[in-house]
Amino acid sequence: MGKHGARSMTTELKVLLPDSSEKLRISDELAECFDSRDGGGRMTAFLVSPFGTAVWRVEVGRDSDGAFLGRRWPEFVQAHGICVGWFLVLCHEGRGVLTIKAFDATYFIKEFGQTLTVPGLGESQIETGRARKPQFISPFYHDWMEKMPIPAEFLKRGYISDEELNRRMTTFVTPFLDFWHIDLEKDGSNVFFAGAWSKFMEFQGITEGEVLLIRLFITLPSYLLNCDTNNLFDCNGLQPLPGSFCKKVGFTETCKITLKSSEKKGSWEVHGLVYEKIWQWRLSGGWKMFCRDNRLKEGDVCTFKVLKSKLWHVDIERC
Repeated sequence: MGKHGARSMTTELKVLLPDSSEKLRISDELAECFDSRDGGGRMTAFLVSPFGTAVWRVEVGRDSDGAFLGRRWPEFVQAHGICVGWFLVLCHEGRGVLTIKAFDATYFIKEFGQTLTVPGLGESQIETGRARKPQFISPFYHDWMEKMPIPAEFLKRGYISDEELNRRMTTFVTPFLDFWHIDLEKDGSNVFFAGAWSKFMEFQGITEGEVLLIRLFITLPSYLLNCDTNNLFDCNGLQPLPGSFCKKVGFTETCKITLKSSEKKGSWEVHGLVYEKIWQWRLSGGWKMFCRDNRLKEGDVCTFKVLKSKLWHVDIERC
């Protein structure tokens, strides 16, 4: 089986140079993710438009200088309005599929809806392109180990909420679903990631010269639970939840839900039980273990922040 038959995740950061609009140089590692379909020397990458609808068959070629994206790459660049000096994040998703994120000169992810010229694209697809999760990219400098400035454009668009600014704290979620509470430090109109930021960088093994990709993780509605003896000790490990909240977050049938805690590393799997005929939703199974491991006691407040319908982050506020 060739490389198209297996999932191979390879990510690469490129800067679009003046000659990169015609031929984009890529690493040998990324080029090796693609096979030639006909057994010859020509390879093809299935480059997915940021709108997720159009797929461009782009040549993956080689010459004396190495591997590159060639035929149909110039048309892709022109159609999407990608400019010299932008950062591009290429990711091989497996089976020859290549996705791309483009960040403009402000380090902010490009909203493609205003420049796309691909024929036949409807308004709904354009809105999909505009609705990508806000994110920015930034080279990491040694001076930023203690605190790192947040790009002005990210702040201008209100992606750091007033609530976060007022309590001077935000939450980072790593690719491994670890949660870190990071201080927000204000200095005039500037805002910095600070506090536990240095420990977070050290723990992730990030060093000078590497590039950070920070994406806004928009949570679904949250639910606040005031802990008392009923939901901590007496209900055979069953925790009732309001039906209106559960339906809003997609908890509509009996399933397993993963809980992450603001106070301890790791995760807890609980059973989500649905009795829709009698309008009851409950957490069971691992809920009692979650309470014990996190030493919840009467008077504590738990805020369930739903990242996905089956992945919930629990912020614990002690009484």
